[in-house]
Order: sequence, then structure tokens, then C-alpha cells
Amino acid sequence: MKRLEANTNENEYYARISKKLRNTKYLALLLTVACAFLTLFAYRDRLTYGNFRYLFRDIDAAGNAAFSSDTVYYTADENNTYAYFREDLAVGSSGGVAFHRAMGSRSFSDEVNFRSPVLAPSKKYLVAYDSGGYNFYVYNSLGRVYNEKLDSEIISAAAADNGHFALLLKNKKGGADIFVYDRNFNRVASLTRHGDAYTIGFLEDGRLYICECKVENASLYTDIVFYTVGEKETHGDMRVSGLAYKLGGSKNGFYALLDRGISFYGEDGEKNYSFGTADLLFADAKKDSVCVILKENSSGEECGAYLYNDEESVFYAVSKGAKGVALASGRICVLYDGRITVCYDGETAEIEIPTGARKIIAVDSDKVIVCYNDYAKIFKVR
Repeated sequence: MKRLEANTNENEYYARISKKLRNTKYLALLLTVACAFLTLFAYRDRLTYGNFRYLFRDIDAAGNAAFSSDTVYYTADENNTYAYFREDLAVGSSGGVAFHRAMGSRSFSDEVNFRSPVLAPSKKYLVAYDSGGYNFYVYNSLGRVYNEKLDSEIISAAAADNGHFALLLKNKKGGADIFVYDRNFNRVASLTRHGDAYTIGFLEDGRLYICECKVENASLYTDIVFYTVGEKETHGDMRVSGLAYKLGGSKNGFYALLDRGISFYGEDGEKNYSFGTADLLFADAKKDSVCVILKENSSGEECGAYLYNDEESVFYAVSKGAKGVALASGRICVLYDGRITVCYDGETAEIEIPTGARKIIAVDSDKVIVCYNDYAKIFKVR
């Protein structure tokens, strides 16, 4: 039988093409490595930990994790403060800031020293600072993305959902200074107020408000001014009777939580109507709605839970001794020691919980987080 042999002749044209492609590949690899080394050498002074943190400022690692366990644990601290931030429970303590997530795990921890920690969360960033201190820290859900030491004591801070944030500082010569930052941590405005400014915040439309306390003719007032990022001056000065704690957006303007009730205002700053004349104990707000706990009489024997929007108010009689309130999709959840009173659709219901609760936070339409000294637990309120 005749044996067939394979044809081993090569096509010289394709062989040359293959060789050129192989050489080009190796040359491109060599140039890439050389470029990387030259870049690292030329910009070695700029390759800092802070710049790497800046690159990750817009990344949100939460959202996919959320709480798959109903309990998270943290270190007990009498200075603990709590906030719900991008589906994490943020805990500020004397030892720093920690985020707690799924299965009770700690997703991030930053060791800094606080005497009296305060957390100011938004949808974009969380600002942590020491009340009366000089340092502040900015976090996203991955970790710290910015920090700065200031020359004056921090009185208050606020963060907007678009990434802007501001700090209220004590002016050494009297009055107060307000530093405003954009989402890239650039200081875009420095405002000076000569009155007794005590708190700041952002409305849903991005405007910054500044509250100043005034006493005239033995009466207490709050002067409120507004600032829009990008402008040179404040605008929309207005005065309210009493002490204003917080402002928030409503369908037709904004509301002001006062020491003795709540008032609603139009976009032009004109007051539309007010509710309540009793001491305000606790409050919580969601889009277009706000709930408050008011002391109904001077003895404190009865309290009232109110749900307000631009169109109506709903009242529920609740017992005294409340420790906090949260608004979860129209449900007023009043925290007591050992129980939660849920007010909804004209009725009230009781949910038993462990004693020793310190704070209640609404998570979504039917869940709240109750924070204790060394752990937090989720409860359904529907």
C-alpha cells in the first residue's frame, strides 16, 4: 500500500504576516510596561491614598447587600449615634465610624477619635464630625473619601443628596462661618453670619438654610436665610416665632419644625398655616409628609402623634414616655421602652420589643430599625 505524506510546505506570505503580528504584539506589550513605569516615576508624588479614595467617591457597594439578617451587633458606647445610610446602618462612636450590613457583618470601620460624634447622612455622602471639634470626615458606602481639619469649632453640618455638603463653624471674632463644598470636595463658598447661627440643613431642591436665634422684647425668634450653591449672596430672609429645629420640603413649598409645633410655607416664604401649640418632642419626615410627637398639656400626661402634609393633618392620642418616632410609608411608629406603637389608617397597634431601645429609624415601607446599646434589630410594622 502506498503511504500518503502530509504537505508541509508553508505559504510564505501568511508566514510573514504572522511574524509581523507577533512582533507587534510584543512591541505593544513592551511599550505599555515602559509607559506604566514612566507614569509611576513621573507622578509618584501624586499617587497617594487620598487620591485613590477620591477615585472611588461615586461607587456604591451597598444596594446589593442590604440587611439579610434582622440583627447587627456593634461595640457598646454611651456616645453611640446612628444613621441609615445607603442601606447600611452607620454607627458613630468614641472610636470612630462603622457601617453594618448583611448577615450582621461590619462592612467598613474607620478608627478616629470622637468625644461627641454626630452623623449627617444623605443619598450621596455621610459627613461625620465631633460636636465642638475641628475635624470632619466624609464617607461613601465603601469608606472614607475625604477629611479635613478646620481652624474653628464645628457647630453643625449638613449633606445634600446631590453631593454638596456644608459645615457651620464658630467664628472666633463672633458670629459664625459656613463653608460649602461641592461633590468633588472643593470649597465653593465661605459665608459669614453675624448672628447666633445654631443649625444648617439642605432642602430637597438643594438650597442651604441657616437658622439664627434672636431675642427681642423678651420673645424668641429664628431668622432663616437661604443660600443656593453657585451664587454669591444669601437670599430669602424670613423670621419665625420660636426656635426652628429643622426645615424640609413639601408639595407647595417647605415646612419648619418649631419648638411649639410646625408651620408650612409657600415657595415665596409666606406662611400658609400652622399646626400645634404644644412642645415638640420628636419628629421624622419623608417626602411630602412629616410626623411629630407633641406634648398635649403642661403636665405631660397625654401626648399627640400628628401626621402632616400640605392638605391635612391626622391626630392620634399616644401615651407619654416616647423615646423617638419614625415615619414608614404613612405609619407613625412611636418608640417606647419595650414596645412600638404603630399609628395608621385611624387605628393604633402595639408591637412588643426588647427593653433598652435608644433610637428608631425607618428602613422602608414596612420595616424599622431599633437601635440598642450594643446591637440593632429590624422589626416589621405592617
